[in-house]
Amino acid sequence: MFSDTHEVTLPWCFLQMCCLSTCGSAEFCSLAAMAYDRYVAICRPLHYNVIMNTRRVGTITVIVWMYSFVNSMFSFSFVISLKFCGNVIDKLFCDHYIIIKLACSVSVLNKISDLLHTFVTIVIPFSLILVSYIKILAVCLNTSEESRQKAVATCTPQIFSVSGLFFGFIFHFINPKFNTALLSDKVSIFLSLCFLIYQPMLTPILYGLNLPKIKRSLKRFLFDRI
Repeated sequence: MFSDTHEVTLPWCFLQMCCLSTCGSAEFCSLAAMAYDRYVAICRPLHYNVIMNTRRVGTITVIVWMYSFVNSMFSFSFVISLKFCGNVIDKLFCDHYIIIKLACSVSVLNKISDLLHTFVTIVIPFSLILVSYIKILAVCLNTSEESRQKAVATCTPQIFSVSGLFFGFIFHFINPKFNTALLSDKVSIFLSLCFLIYQPMLTPILYGLNLPKIKRSLKRFLFDRI
């Protein structure tokens, strides 16, 4: 971004692709784990400390990162053997789909791995999130108004995070598969930059402002100086 040449060598491009793929998948899987955490907190509150103990949380964290790493390495194994006939990308980073578009030819196996990578990265975590929130909704419908309000306040930050990440991934995965002539290069680059920075910036704000201690600290910081 800050160099005059705006170039990246192929090994560094591959490394960037693997890092971004792993972290992106881990972020979606982390939201799935957090949805399960919200399900336990709302639907089984008396057993929360027993179910979500330190050992289980550690196990879930390890599974999230191992799942994401294996998924990234699987997709990378099909890309590394490709021969490329192009060297210009319309994003600020290298990713699986941009690399495939630069290949001279793409085999059926590469196309299958492409679909499988999308399924593992998006569909499975999103399905787990959806199941968790369906169960939460079923419980909320049978509780008091006060309990429903607490459940909504608890789940709202994650709903916004999941929605933003989901639509960002949809654009990231689907956009390269279609003709993007309607989008200028500057627009594509801007959208790819937003994809990298808006979600990591948005999520801490959404979750942080939901915590009473941070709310009080923010009020003191903003209003006590006036």
